[in-house]
Amino acid sequence: MTITAHLINAFTENGRGGNPAAVILDEKNLSSEERQSIARKIGVSETVFLDDLRRADFYTPTRPIANCGHATIAAFALANEETGHSFGGFDMVTSHAPDKRQNIVIDGKKVFLDIPVSKSTEWQNYPIENEQDIFKALNLRAGNREEALPVYIGDMGNRFILVPLRSKKILQAISPNRSALMSLSEKFNVVGFYPFTLETDSSGHDAQARMFAPAYGIDEEPATGMAGATLAYYLQKVRGLQQDKILIEQGRSRFNFSPSLLEARLGSGWLGRLNSIQIGGQTKEIEKRELTL
Repeated sequence: MTITAHLINAFTENGRGGNPAAVILDEKNLSSEERQSIARKIGVSETVFLDDLRRADFYTPTRPIANCGHATIAAFALANEETGHSFGGFDMVTSHAPDKRQNIVIDGKKVFLDIPVSKSTEWQNYPIENEQDIFKALNLRAGNREEALPVYIGDMGNRFILVPLRSKKILQAISPNRSALMSLSEKFNVVGFYPFTLETDSSGHDAQARMFAPAYGIDEEPATGMAGATLAYYLQKVRGLQQDKILIEQGRSRFNFSPSLLEARLGSGWLGRLNSIQIGGQTKEIEKRELTL
C-alpha cells in the first residue's frame, strides 16, 4: 500500500521559513498504530491525517497529540487547494474531541484556526513550584527573566509554560537540557515550553519566541500555533495589548533557523470581552513524499 504525504510549511514569512507538517488526505482506514509508524517515519514535528474535510488526527514522531496549530493550518491550506478554493472556511473536529467543532477561516492566502475563548478559559495563573527549575532546565539564570511578567502555564488546546525573558539575545542563546525539560513536562503535565521576549527583529511585531517539547519528540520547532495563541492571550491579559492583531516571530535562533511569523487575531464581543483568537498565517508546499506500508 502506498500513501502520499504532502509536506507543507506553515506560518511562512514572505514565502520563506515556516514549520513543516506532513498532511495525509483521505486514508481513514489506517489504524492508530499505522499512523504513529508513519509519523515516526516522516519525522517532522507533526503529521496530520485529514480523513475527510472535517476530521483531523494528529501525531508527533513519538505519540498522538490532541491538537496542533501549524499542522491544522497546513492541512486546510491543502484542502482549500484540493477543493478549488470553493470555500470560505471549514469545520473541523479532532479524533480526541469528536463532539467539539472548530472553525477554520480562509482569508486569501492565509488560513486561521479559530479558538473560542469562553468564561472557563479566563485567566488562570496555575501555581508553579520551584520556578527556578524551569530556568535551570533552559540553562538560564533567574536574572534573565523579564521581571514585570509572570511565568505562566496556559492552555488554549495544548498546555505550555510561557517564560518571559529580557531580550532576544538571551532567547536566541538558549541551549536547553533535554532530559530536564522532559522531566518537567511530566511534572507540570505540559506539551512544551515557550520562552519569549517582547524584543523583536522587525518593527510592528509584538513578540519573539522559541518552543521546546522533547517529551513529544520535538527538540525545537520553528512555529507553534497553539503556543502562539496562548501567548497572544497572555499578552492581552497581562501585558495589556489592547489590539486586534498580535504578530509573533519564531524560528530565529541559530540552532533552529527557519524564520516564521504567526498572526493572532483577537475578537471581542459587544461588551468588549475577548471571545476568540484566530491563529494563522501563510503556507507553502515544499514536497510530496510517497510512503509504502
